[in-house]
Amino acid sequence: MSDAPPPPTTTAGPDAPADVPDDVPADLLAELGAAREQVAEGVRQEERRRRAVRQLDAALRRTEEATAVLAAETADVAVLEGLSAGRLWSQLRGTHDDDLRRERAEQQRAEVAAARALADQRAVEAELEAVRTRLDRLRGGPARLERARVAVEQWLVERGDETGRALATLAEEVGTLQDRQRELAEAAEAAGHAAGALAHAHDRLDSAHGWSSYDTFFGGGMIGDAMKYNRLDDAQRAIVEADAALAHLARELADVDRVGVGHIGVSPGQQVFDVFFDNIISDWNVRRRIQDSLERVRRGRHQVDEVRRDLDAARRDADAELLGLAQRRDTLLGRAGA
Repeated sequence: MSDAPPPPTTTAGPDAPADVPDDVPADLLAELGAAREQVAEGVRQEERRRRAVRQLDAALRRTEEATAVLAAETADVAVLEGLSAGRLWSQLRGTHDDDLRRERAEQQRAEVAAARALADQRAVEAELEAVRTRLDRLRGGPARLERARVAVEQWLVERGDETGRALATLAEEVGTLQDRQRELAEAAEAAGHAAGALAHAHDRLDSAHGWSSYDTFFGGGMIGDAMKYNRLDDAQRAIVEADAALAHLARELADVDRVGVGHIGVSPGQQVFDVFFDNIISDWNVRRRIQDSLERVRRGRHQVDEVRRDLDAARRDADAELLGLAQRRDTLLGRAGA
């Protein structure tokens, strides 16, 4: 007699997802169902929260408008009750009592409307608070559902049938893809840092270029020399920092089978701008070297921008692949779309 496990059946109980073997332990299926309901309830409560937020915005506007009307009507009554030109004119016309009764009636209607608007606002606020409290209790639903899925998945893998073997293979693919996602994220972070360092280097070089032009063409004198050399020192440090960022980026890109950008200056410890003579020849040489460095930085920024676009596309592709694997996993577990 063969010791192979029996094939899975498709006649699961009424609470089990379609195509899940009917001999899956009842406690696993019960937890799976409860977790799915918790997630579904979370979705419903989140929709209630969004609806309550919209309702509260409208209620606040109505309360504000009703309060403004009440303030206006109260002011009208105060005019007729106090010592004012309005009261005097009303008395001269002989309509003061009628005018006062009418204004008081309008004030009372405004008070009722304002009270009703405030009551509606308080009711919506209470509803929103209740929904938020409910959402706080439901917030662990997705994690609970994933744990329930993993439990059923592990049971099927240990069972060793065709579904279990397929799930085991799928888990390996997911792990490999998640590792790649992590490496792509690290490379993207390094590219962002390199982009910032290059932008800073460009800014420092541009400033040094301006002072160098001033010193070369307009005889900047002692102040011009001091500013130029100060900006050159800043540019030197910025270039060294940018090269370090590019070296780090190259290492991260190698992990995802991509080529780095290269460097824009020279090795740390060497000087990009060595100036020994303050004369027209050295001024021209410094200006030319600044221009060359600026051009290298511009090329580096363009290349890093391309790298970032490539990494973004690769991360989107990896996300799509993971989504596809998740859907395959759900199908194997008999819970597609759960």
